Amino acid sequence: MKASILLVSFACVLTCGQSTIAQAISQGALLNQQSTQSAGNANMHLPQVIPPGGSQAAGQGGAHPATYDPAVSQHNFAEPGHSKQPFLSEYAGYVAPGTELTLSSPNPAATIYYTVDGWTPTEDSLRYAGPITITRDIRVQAFAVEPGMLPSAMVDATYIVKPQQPPVPKSVLIEEPILHSGMALRLVTGIDARSDSAQVGDNLLVKLDESVIVGDDVVAERGSLGKATITRVEKAGRDGKPGLIAFKVESLDIHGISVPLNASLTLAAPDVAAQSEKIANPSAVRVSGTLPKGDEAVIEPGMPLTAIVGADTPLQ
Repeated sequence: MKASILLVSFACVLTCGQSTIAQAISQGALLNQQSTQSAGNANMHLPQVIPPGGSQAAGQGGAHPATYDPAVSQHNFAEPGHSKQPFLSEYAGYVAPGTELTLSSPNPAATIYYTVDGWTPTEDSLRYAGPITITRDIRVQAFAVEPGMLPSAMVDATYIVKPQQPPVPKSVLIEEPILHSGMALRLVTGIDARSDSAQVGDNLLVKLDESVIVGDDVVAERGSLGKATITRVEKAGRDGKPGLIAFKVESLDIHGISVPLNASLTLAAPDVAAQSEKIANPSAVRVSGTLPKGDEAVIEPGMPLTAIVGADTPLQ
């Protein structure tokens, strides 16, 4: 009788244990499934690197699925069996006409295929053989193939040619030897000034950057000295706070004649805090913790500015 009771008790324990184990396995599988779904949903928001010949739609059953790999996109480390991405010698954006763009691969034996017309390159596209001269707006797409390796992820950049600027005249013609009130004069800074060392009230040297001519006579030579005074200084600080310098242009000396000028200018260093909030690809760059100290504002010789004549001033 006692043996029967023990046998029944052991069977109950065994049955309950199996049920508990099965429940734990079921819960683990559910958690694993939820984690997998969460990871999948997170990956849906990451940027993609498109393999050559592929497209975003190709990831839906095509031979070259579109995938995102931070190692490939940020550090140019290719997946096993894949070639490394080629490099572009110029950042995308505005470039001067005639800029020469160079494509290169970490592997000198690699072949680079590219297009400049917006079409996705394939191994039937142009083979890179030398610098590309940019004379118009173009979109460059390229990938590399190393011997015995699969094609690399594609690099893609759009270049916009800057409009040609007319040359800056070095002289201004006036009808009489008088600088009239409201006339604009082009000046340049003539001395260094930094927000970490400048003081309010310090003098800042400026120079006339154009000659003033009446008929055949130069009445004000280019390089004539002017006076400016620093009116505000803020040193760079913690959390990315940028340095700042403000100054006011007061006068220009022409052969002992003081010409009153009006101009107030401010120079601030780039705002690190603002830049950190405008990252184009937040998945590639993450800013955490305290920002570093901001940059100082630096006025260098030769920086152009415009000042307005404050009152009619005869030069002779």
